Amino acid sequence: MKILNPIRRRTRVAARSVHAGLAAAGIMAVMGAALAPLAGHAQASLTGTWYGAVLEARSNCYTAGNNGSHAIFAQYDIGIGNGAILITQIEFMGLNVAATPLQCNYLGTYSEAGSDRQASGTLTCSDGRRGTWLVTNFLVTENEMSLRLSEQLNTTETCTIFAVLGGSRLSATQPPLPSIDYTGAWYNPNESGWGVSVVKGTSNVLGVIIYHYDPDHSPTWFIVQDGTWQNTTTFSGTLNRFTGPAYNVAFDAGMVAYGPVGNATLSFVSATEATLSYTINGVTQTKSLSRLSF
Repeated sequence: MKILNPIRRRTRVAARSVHAGLAAAGIMAVMGAALAPLAGHAQASLTGTWYGAVLEARSNCYTAGNNGSHAIFAQYDIGIGNGAILITQIEFMGLNVAATPLQCNYLGTYSEAGSDRQASGTLTCSDGRRGTWLVTNFLVTENEMSLRLSEQLNTTETCTIFAVLGGSRLSATQPPLPSIDYTGAWYNPNESGWGVSVVKGTSNVLGVIIYHYDPDHSPTWFIVQDGTWQNTTTFSGTLNRFTGPAYNVAFDAGMVAYGPVGNATLSFVSATEATLSYTINGVTQTKSLSRLSF
């Protein structure tokens, strides 16, 4: 992969039967929270090959002509292991690929703790440039990534560089995605008092919340984590149960906890009918669901 373009200047380019927790306002608020990342929840991996743009804003360059904004297209090969990261960037110039394309290697340390990623190290390029770098922001999904870097060249050319590395990849294992948006409130008309909220995220992953009751009849709720599409109509994932401070006491983040208790599968028959199968603490149930119309 390449990480900096050469220092040449180039610019390229049923309402009553559903309990109050399914009220419209409550649904949207909770479903929004369902898609927010949870502390300690696994993130998409950076490891692999990506293709995309390198954008740079250069300043304080020894060669004044190298200052300004620059952009190239590149391939990134990223490897991570044993606390280290190597980003190899190889520059592409459209169909006019040089016999020996410019290559830059970003070698450094890498750490990941929950939603926090950190990486920094040294830069070496095949045109003689050397420097240091620090990733200031990570945005990574299964198919898209964006890294913001602060770089400092310090040998054949001195430059302060703010760079954005953006890339995409196509997962070979990616199943076909549904053409229908199943976002909404789902319930069983014959079983008043519980229901399911579904919202589709930007990556087509579903946020699924199940509102139900514990064996002692106290209300509880579960969220589907690490869910994936098995095909265009079937979505499965791990069920996590959440607990926390009661609504009538001061909020205490230290009391919030969640953990896996089983799994769930939603099988959509149509845009308005579905089947929910779940196993919670060893008990398996299968329920018919209908989409609630407001």
